[in-house]
Amino acid sequence: MYWNPDTAGLSPESVDLLEELRLYRQSNEQMRVKVRDDMGLGDKDLETLRLVLDAHHEGKYLRQQDLAHRLHITGASVSALVDRLANRGFLTRQRHPDDRRSVALMPTAKTTGEVEATLRSMQVRMLDATEQLSADHKLVVLGFLKTLNGTSGRGEE
Repeated sequence: MYWNPDTAGLSPESVDLLEELRLYRQSNEQMRVKVRDDMGLGDKDLETLRLVLDAHHEGKYLRQQDLAHRLHITGASVSALVDRLANRGFLTRQRHPDDRRSVALMPTAKTTGEVEATLRSMQVRMLDATEQLSADHKLVVLGFLKTLNGTSGRGEE
């Protein structure tokens, strides 16, 4: 294991499991870099499109202030981000259907075509992999991942 050469006392399965997690993170990051590079997007751009697409699929509407909160950036930064994505044809601003004083961010056909084709196909493959597990194994893996996420400080926000 490159990140902890001292594995004395650890079971080989524990070491192998953490190595597989590292390899998964590495392949996931490589896929994101490829998508970003292919589309000329930055990390926040891609995350913004993912959030807008997710909201769209749930029948919800994100506003710029929602993005600022979720991305932990200022209103000015999110405005520049949305301007950039709108100018490139990835998002449109439309009157919010539930709050006429607000503007909703909507994905364009370009976004649903290009981004979803790549990201959604990866998610489908991941879901297919989880479906191969028994219900009991899913609960074990879920418990392990929740514990692991808790060690990283994630979820304390």
